[in-house]
Amino acid sequence: MIKKLFCFVLILTTIASFGIIGTCATNNSEAEKQIIYFEIPESWEGYSKVYCHVREMQGSFLAMWGSKKTLCTQTDTEGIYAFDLSKLGGISENKLYFVNFHTDVPRQRHREAIFGTDCLGDTLYCTDKIIYSPDDENHPMAYWKNQNPTKYGSYLPRNWGDVDFSLEVNIKDATAIQKYIAGIPTGKDYIIMQDPDFDCDGVITIKDATGIQKYLAGKLKLLQY
Repeated sequence: MIKKLFCFVLILTTIASFGIIGTCATNNSEAEKQIIYFEIPESWEGYSKVYCHVREMQGSFLAMWGSKKTLCTQTDTEGIYAFDLSKLGGISENKLYFVNFHTDVPRQRHREAIFGTDCLGDTLYCTDKIIYSPDDENHPMAYWKNQNPTKYGSYLPRNWGDVDFSLEVNIKDATAIQKYIAGIPTGKDYIIMQDPDFDCDGVITIKDATGIQKYLAGKLKLLQY
């Protein structure tokens, strides 16, 4: 009788332990998920799929462009899509990555954005700011809703504002823009020069010269790479 009772208790203990293990495994599985979100711009229409591509800084993409691994899932909120980075093996702390969301409609994508583990659970959104350059196809800038835009988000090229190709940004660049706006000959056509649209609003104005002055004075920080 005692032996039978002991066996019964042992069976119950074993069953309970499997339940605990199963619960722990489920919790661990949830914990291992690394979710980021993307808010589709209202101007993007006609798409049926949304993709997320991630690469390490100075590294290759973690999955083939446009593969099933990179497909996002639509959330309960209209226009918000989620992507689980664990599908790509996850991202590591103390490392920075580039992310790019796009749809199955040509040109519906944003400029690459920098992110790290601080951005997990956050939402990336597009702004009306655009870098007008032939190599980046004029895609909009994107930033994280709850992160410092000078640390995470779409980055600007090094020496942004170097309109005279001196390989540095200085007061001469601000002066050149001011001369161009005033119609004073500068000896160069600054419309086609590098980075005159400092604030990325699509036009060259006095605000661009002022932005460079603030940047040089340390009153304006930029996210550059």
